[in-house]
Order: sequence, then structure tokens, then C-alpha cells
Amino acid sequence: MATASIAIATPLEPEERLRADLYALFARLFVGPPDAGLLRLIASSPLIDGAVADSPFVGRWSRLCAAASVMDPAAAADEYDALFGGIGHSEISLFASHYVGEGAPGAGTHFLVALRAALARDGIGRKEGENMPEDHLSALLESMRLFIEDDAALPTQHAFFETFVAPWYGACCSAIASHRLANFYKTVAECVREFLVVETQSFQVA
Repeated sequence: MATASIAIATPLEPEERLRADLYALFARLFVGPPDAGLLRLIASSPLIDGAVADSPFVGRWSRLCAAASVMDPAAAADEYDALFGGIGHSEISLFASHYVGEGAPGAGTHFLVALRAALARDGIGRKEGENMPEDHLSALLESMRLFIEDDAALPTQHAFFETFVAPWYGACCSAIASHRLANFYKTVAECVREFLVVETQSFQVA
């Protein structure tokens, strides 16, 4: 998981706080299964409003809250392990390098090298003792949270998103949502995909 070397300078505007919190939540859900406390937190979360109020994301968010309200933590853990666990091979890869094609920015074997260079340039690195590769979905979502909380300029956020998130999140989320073993994580993946669609559209009009 990534961490920043820059302190938060000013409080975030409500819409930016919402963006950062959503990135943080989704990063947490893909780094490991939710415990009972996190499921309760999601289930009791208010409906989304503000800039994304008119998007399909709101419906997916409502479904995620409903799913969390009836999800058993042990079942969520079993599902997470079935989908993303395994030694040497998992049913679903959460690593960008698995999805980027020759036509994508930073494609192929150069993706991770380019990603590490971009993170170093922007002052973001691994937490001490963390060994998660930087192209894991959780790490990239966490990096976007850090950009927002450090008040990075929108062009900086946009460039990172377009290069390292946009080329592959759709394929990854679709793979999860369509997998026969996905139940709770089908809802999670569909929610994340719609949120990142909103992000894509917002960057394009900013």
C-alpha cells in the first residue's frame, strides 16, 4: 500500500473529501475481506449526493450498502480467498500488469517500471514493511486517495489516473463481476467500476 511524504495542508472541500473516502474504502475492500465493523459501516452509510448524484454509481452504491447489511464476515472472507487468494495463481488477478495491453499507456513489462517512477516523482512510496506490488488495485486506489488528500492539482491526478488506472480497471471489475464465485464482490466490483466511470467523466470536463 502506498503512503505519502507530504502532509495535508488544508481541509478538503466536501466533494473532494467524498472522493478521497471512496477511494480509501475501495482500496480497503481489495486489500483484504471486510470485517464485521466495516460491513456495518458500509451498511449504515448515507446515500451519495453531490457531484455524482445523477450517475448510475448511486444505484450501485445503494446495492453495496444493502449487500453489506446482510453479508456475513466469514462468508466475505471465504469469497475473497476464493477469488483473489491462492499461491502462485488466483481466480481473479488484482494486478494492473495482468490487464494492460500493447496499446495501453505504460503497457506490458514497462508498466510497473513507469508506475514506480511516477510514484517516486510525486513523493509516494510504500509503507514501511509493506510488500504489496505497486500495481495492485488497492495500491493504485490508495495512491489516488493520497493525491486528493495532498491537494495535488487536477492535471496531476488526471495524468496518473489516465496512465495507470483507466487502461485496466474496466477489465478487472468486469472479470470480478462475471465470475461464478463472486457474490458480495460482484456488487463491490460493479460499484467501483461506476465510481471510476464518474472519475473519468469528471476529469474530462475539468
